[in-house]
Amino acid sequence: TVHDALEAAMAQQLIEEDHGRPGRYSWRHALTQEAIYAEIVTPRRQAFHSRAAQVLAESETTRPVDLANHLLGAARFAEAVPICLRSADEAEHALAFGEAVSILERVLPYVQDPLENARVLCRIGSDHQRNGEPATAIGYLSSGIEALEGGGEELEAAHYRLVLGRCHWESRRPDASRAEYERALAVLKAAGPSADLAMAHQRLAGLDAFQLDYRGCLESAQRAVEIAEQVGADYERVWALGFVALGYVDGLEQERGLALMDACFLEAREKGYSQIASNVAWNTIWTRTHMMLPELEEWLERLESLPFYASYGTRSGDPLCRCYVATARGDLEGALAQGEAATRRHERLGFAKMEWRARIQTAQILAELGRGERAAEMLPPISTRTELQDITYDAPARIRVAQSLGRPEDALEVAEEIVEKAEGLSTFKETLALAAEVLAALGREDGVVKLIVAARGHPTDAGSAYLDQVEGSLALARGDPSRAIAGFDALIQAAEEAGYPLVKLRGQVQRARALADGGRSEEAAAELKTVVESADRMNARLLASEARAAATDLGVALPPAPEQEAEVVSEPVVPHGERLVTSLFADVRGYSELSSSLAPEALTDRIRMLYRLARVAVERRQGIVDKFAGDAVMATFNVAGTSTDHTADALEAALALRDRGQTIELPLGIGIAVGPGVVGRGISDDNIAVTGEATNLAARLQAQAGPGEILLSAEAHRRVAGWLADHGMETTQDELELKGFAEPQVVHRLTAGDRTAVA
Repeated sequence: TVHDALEAAMAQQLIEEDHGRPGRYSWRHALTQEAIYAEIVTPRRQAFHSRAAQVLAESETTRPVDLANHLLGAARFAEAVPICLRSADEAEHALAFGEAVSILERVLPYVQDPLENARVLCRIGSDHQRNGEPATAIGYLSSGIEALEGGGEELEAAHYRLVLGRCHWESRRPDASRAEYERALAVLKAAGPSADLAMAHQRLAGLDAFQLDYRGCLESAQRAVEIAEQVGADYERVWALGFVALGYVDGLEQERGLALMDACFLEAREKGYSQIASNVAWNTIWTRTHMMLPELEEWLERLESLPFYASYGTRSGDPLCRCYVATARGDLEGALAQGEAATRRHERLGFAKMEWRARIQTAQILAELGRGERAAEMLPPISTRTELQDITYDAPARIRVAQSLGRPEDALEVAEEIVEKAEGLSTFKETLALAAEVLAALGREDGVVKLIVAARGHPTDAGSAYLDQVEGSLALARGDPSRAIAGFDALIQAAEEAGYPLVKLRGQVQRARALADGGRSEEAAAELKTVVESADRMNARLLASEARAAATDLGVALPPAPEQEAEVVSEPVVPHGERLVTSLFADVRGYSELSSSLAPEALTDRIRMLYRLARVAVERRQGIVDKFAGDAVMATFNVAGTSTDHTADALEAALALRDRGQTIELPLGIGIAVGPGVVGRGISDDNIAVTGEATNLAARLQAQAGPGEILLSAEAHRRVAGWLADHGMETTQDELELKGFAEPQVVHRLTAGDRTAVA
């Protein structure tokens, strides 16, 4: 009987033999398995699950989660819930937060007690946050916190507000983050010292640090340490110490701060506080790269040795930190690969703050590689900054991109902003040095003087060579080559000793100009030749071009630049013809009001960001963007005719786009429809155009969608009903009269209040 069934299934191409394990078979496609499973009547299916649960319960090697899944399938919910919660505990303890989320989401509908249901919601949100998915976490946490407070559990709700605040910060909403922390602080303070109260102070210390208010950071972090010591909250004490260290780094005690970072990391690692150790190591690497300090590789190795990274599934470590280190060491191609990997990762996770940082760093590397146009596309709009610290992050990228494109006015705009905020930025003198170089070259000596005053008012040892560079830039502008050479010599020596070749080469270009001004033309020519040779080897094309430009000014002949290979982007071949497609239309709601309330440049920046987000959301799920039109986006899925899950892909893209649109305050209405479409050539050979009933219906549905709403056609809903149920999402059915359609159309609304399961 078994053999006959196998032969029949093989003949129908439902299953295939596993060639690695003869005698074993697997489904050809997950949809086949689901279809056959769905055809089994419910009582019989539940009986199968119940029997499987019985067998598994008798085995000592059974994983609780496997047993729980079969109990749920058997509708034995009362038995399944406690097992699922226990399994989630084990997953969290093992830092497998994604697995914990999967278990808790499965059991959530069967937790009947309102308070217990609220706790599970908050746990799901917390695990999403710890899994690097803050955008997804916010909905769960908000719902759970509201239910806890409604049930009188204000202290428990305050605990989760601290997590929600962190999610808002990671989603680039620091004001919302501070509001959550302060609301939690008020409740916790009234209840007396506790671990959560210590954490509230520590979180506020972090926000102060991100605003470069290190005095406020130090005060809040020290208060957190005191409270944690009072109540014996060791985890919170160690974490707060990491922010005490940050406060010292700026508070004229940098050596003390760096030493405390080291001690804090070692203690956290020894005690198994991987998340704290990771945070300290990350902050240390960032601080060291911006202060031209050594030991980058040692700290990167420390960071990537932590089990914390297993919770992200990041077997290759932290790509953004690797990008910082590779950039500092002059490995531009390696840095680019890491920067692009970091950007993709954080786009996928919905970690907006880290995605922003990754894009900034990648844009800077592209500029150094001489790919200015691509760098400009990668660079987020300046309006996306949210904290003072962001200027330290993005000033190098913005200035270098402007210089690579020959736009000195853009570089000057960034430099003048740095002058305006120099006092707050003076800890990181690298930022001041970049501005000084731009200002001095354009004869803006007053601005350079202001930078020097700010830097001297904040004397520190770390990064002090950048102040020498600032003073050298001023001396060069004032025609004092001797003093200029002395300043650049100090920078070059410091960069050589610390292992920062790009900083050294830029200092050498400036030194060569000072040598020439001092009448030492032969030395200047030799210096520029050395720079060009080194820059060409590193593929640092922007630096090499700057050195060649300086040589031209001096009348010195240098070897020509090596030819740069054009980047080849392979386009997928899409056969033309008719096929079943899913169409998606998205449009900004309230665009006219936005146009009247926002400056044109700010609105343009947001629309450009929307285009970028749409392209990522659609192409990541195998769709194509047909066109952008004003504030609207049209996309199609299954243009190649090879996908069977294209409607689910479109829905995931719509959810991601809707949620990301909210983060940049562009509320979207979205329509999705399925039907035959004709794929043909667009306005050029490289352009694909899709026409047909599905396209028209999706456009009409979009026009009927409110802010944050997604409208699904009847066929689209039928195809994703299971997906929606699995992700705890419900739709409301409606019937609409739509222009161009003779009969009323049944549609399903997914409202903005529904929890989002896709980052």
